[in-house]
Amino acid sequence: MSKPARIHLSYLDGLRGWASLFVVLHHIWQFVVGQVDRPRPPRWFTIMTIFKYGPLAVTLFIVLSGYSLMIPVARSEDGSLSGGRAGFFWRRARRILPAYYATVVVSLALLLLVPAMNRASGTQWDMALPALDAPNLLLHGVLFHNLFEQWQWKLNPPLWSVALEWQIYFLFALVLLPLWRRFGHVGSLALAAVVGLVPLLLGLAHIHSWYVVSFALGMCGATIGFSKTGGSAWLEKVPWGAVCLLCLAPVALWLVVLKGNLNDVDNWVPLVLAHLSVSVAALAFLARSTRELTEQRPSLVLRALSHRWSVALGSFSYSLYLLHYPLLAAICLPLRAYQLSGLTLFVVLVASLPVILALCHFFHLLFEKPFTGSRPSPKAAAPAATIAGS
Repeated sequence: MSKPARIHLSYLDGLRGWASLFVVLHHIWQFVVGQVDRPRPPRWFTIMTIFKYGPLAVTLFIVLSGYSLMIPVARSEDGSLSGGRAGFFWRRARRILPAYYATVVVSLALLLLVPAMNRASGTQWDMALPALDAPNLLLHGVLFHNLFEQWQWKLNPPLWSVALEWQIYFLFALVLLPLWRRFGHVGSLALAAVVGLVPLLLGLAHIHSWYVVSFALGMCGATIGFSKTGGSAWLEKVPWGAVCLLCLAPVALWLVVLKGNLNDVDNWVPLVLAHLSVSVAALAFLARSTRELTEQRPSLVLRALSHRWSVALGSFSYSLYLLHYPLLAAICLPLRAYQLSGLTLFVVLVASLPVILALCHFFHLLFEKPFTGSRPSPKAAAPAATIAGS
């Protein structure tokens, strides 16, 4: 049985790239406003609070993960994983783990080389300490640190989501996919809802279990866009643009008007609803994008996300996400001796972005690119042509 030709949607790379850069700016904002012993930036700096909403980028990453992994399954004749489960786990391990473990080593090296990173500073970096405890290193080694509240942010805080996604891969291959093949998305979403809700009811909101539902919604988006059995009806009949806006509106209301806190896991009901609303909005955007490309009418947004600069940024977005936080700390913490104002520190950290991007790209070339499959270059064909042949 012949398999469908592999497709590459360049705008997904663009989405990942800009989402990663937004996370970097979110953490720069945190380093600036989170200094307990420094004056607040001037009032006009409040326009920068858009970067306060960085956690929503993680939601987008998880939806895109479910979407991307489900596309080849949805396009296959029998709804199976290419190479079976063993092949799937090997590909995921090869894609995720080398750069992850290299990041752990680099983070440890920075801790040893930059003395300011090893002591409390009154900044966001404090959540990463203590980093050299044996239980912390062991849990990071087996990618279980995200399950323990006292360890999940240590060493390099963004790594918690890598551990979570690694665990979701096993749930996807061993449980969600079999349920999807037997009961469709009703089965996979129902199981995801149970896995996402039960820990919350047990007081374990810190493990962010609702992202399992976000992943399952990404799976739905792939089936709607690419399944040969019934997905096209949903793709054509639902006003996906309106759905996207309707889902984002209450999130904007909660965040901007009601001053919602995306880090308040103790008040998890509005928090979870916000993340799931963004997940559905992401699904709607992906479905609308698929329809635009199928009709050979890509929007300006889609063309921008498919631009070679966006694709180039997306090509090392994983490395950027992994490594930027300790690099920011290595720049920010020694500067505290100079008593910089919050505004000056923000300017300095933003000015350091080209250096951070260059270092992360170099890291990508060493520890990520050798383990990835072949991809079209940033000068690949237009996105409409890419999908039209699928």
